[in-house]
Parts: sequence; structure tokens; C-alpha cells
Amino acid sequence: MNIRLLLAGIVVAAAAGCSSSNHASSTPLPSSATSSVKSGTDQQIAQTAILNQQDMGPDYLGTPFTPDAQYYADDEAFNVCLGRPSSATHEKAKIFSPRFTEDFKVILGTVTIVDANDTAQAAIAALRDTPKAVPCLHDSMITLLNRSGGSSQVSVSQVSPPPGGTDVDVVAYRLQILADADGQRTPLVVDMVNAVKGRAEIAISFQDLNQPLPAEIQDRAVRAMLDRLRVEGR
Repeated sequence: MNIRLLLAGIVVAAAAGCSSSNHASSTPLPSSATSSVKSGTDQQIAQTAILNQQDMGPDYLGTPFTPDAQYYADDEAFNVCLGRPSSATHEKAKIFSPRFTEDFKVILGTVTIVDANDTAQAAIAALRDTPKAVPCLHDSMITLLNRSGGSSQVSVSQVSPPPGGTDVDVVAYRLQILADADGQRTPLVVDMVNAVKGRAEIAISFQDLNQPLPAEIQDRAVRAMLDRLRVEGR
């Protein structure tokens, strides 16, 4: 498996593992973000908050990301593993950022607006406070890597403190991966960050070879999205 193809697959799986599922169709937006539209006002809120080129700076190349059927299948499997229902009935709008890349660094974000504050709180609690989160993340990544071919090893640990600051309702996990790529064992690090603000959920995956992306890049991305969110609670 080519390392760049492997990285592309991992960032998709990471996005699925740290976001809510929805089986609505997606259509490209002028900003190069991708959307599942359910509510016009909520859609605009999500569109305003999503990670953008200005957040990332000129060194990162942004290319449109459109989730495929496998993304939704992986997302659904992750929810089942956590013991969480599909969120299709709660989701009001969802935006995917472009996939931002610089060399082997890959960043992808999502904003999801759900029907109530309690829904968002339950979603992040399932990731932060239940013992199922670590084995579910591990098994989801192993499934992806096995699908890509070759053998792999994955370890999962919670990141403390998580990106975004102490005033943010956030949880983050680090996946340290040894995967077969380009005929050798390749070390990869994926940080998966989830945060909520009112009834908005954000999720960002950060990945690189050998090491995690710098904390300042992760903090900047998380804070930029949260600071732009203007969503009324219910």
C-alpha cells in the first residue's frame, strides 16, 4: 500500500470515528466544504464555523472532501460499537471541511448541528466517559488498515490536556499506528478531537508520520471553529 493512499484512507476513517453518522446525500459547496443539508439556518451556522484555508494558512493545500458509502458504513459501525443510536434522526446539518495537506500532514474537520444540547452532550460523553471508546477506536482503525492490505498495530490513548483549552468541552484521542506501506512498517500518529458548543458538535482529525501535529496547530484549528459557532441551544 502506498503511504499517501494509506494516509488518505486513515483520515477518512478518523473523521468517521469522531463524528456523527448521517446517510443523506452530499453536494459540493462553493467554499469547497461538503454538506448534508437538513435545515437552512443550521446549515449556515455550520458553514460559517467549518475549518477553512485562512485557519490553516498558505502552507496547506485544501481539496474538497466528499464522503462515500464506506465512510457512512464505518461511522455506523463505530456508533454501534459505542452503543449509540444512529444520529440521523437528530442531525439538522453537517459540513465537511476540505482535506488540508502539507507533505504527509493531513487535517479534516466536520461541524454537525443536532436537535438539542442534550443530544450533543450525550455524544461527547460517549467518547469521553465510557470505557468502550478506546477499544471501539482501536477496532475501527484495525478494520480500515486490514481493508487497505498488510498487517498493522494500533494503540489508543486519551490526550490530556486536549486541544482547545480548559474552557472547552472537548475530548481527544491519539492513535499510534504501525502500518505496512511502501514495503516497510510506517509509523503514523492520528489525533482525533471532538468538542461541543450548545447543540453543535465539531470533530477534527490531525495526522502525520512519526509524530503528532504540533499542539499549536491543533489548538488554533479547534478554537477557530468553536469561536465562529453561533448556535442557539434547545
